[in-house]
Amino acid sequence: MKKLAVLIPFLIFVLTACEKIKSSGEQVNNTADMSALIFFDSIYNKNDFRTALNHASPRMQRLMKSYHTSTNVARHIINLRYDGEVYMEIDAGDSVGRLEYATKQNVSIFFTGNYQGNVIDELRTVKMVKEDGKWVVDSIMADKFR
Repeated sequence: MKKLAVLIPFLIFVLTACEKIKSSGEQVNNTADMSALIFFDSIYNKNDFRTALNHASPRMQRLMKSYHTSTNVARHIINLRYDGEVYMEIDAGDSVGRLEYATKQNVSIFFTGNYQGNVIDELRTVKMVKEDGKWVVDSIMADKFR
């Protein structure tokens, strides 16, 4: 009986702890940073135009649809061309404060890849907006340090 009295609270603790981890994991996937990475990864590495459209605001979707393909979006809207695999990294310096209640956020992304045999390192800042609880790309700004 003593073992059961110890086992039941332990199981309750473990099960509730797992539930909290699962809940916070879902929130991590719905951040502005992750949505921006998914957007650019679908354009550059996966060549998946539909996934990129799903992570864009209606305004950005209209613009992207006028270019028809991921390659054209990369060339004309983002103004970055790469051959092959592109490595992307979020600049963590922009994530200051509590962003869970924010509806707008700027995300800076470092791009590294090859184009015509040269290594190209670039920075783009993306304006993200939260629409219906989901972060989407609203606009893409050029590197302000160039």
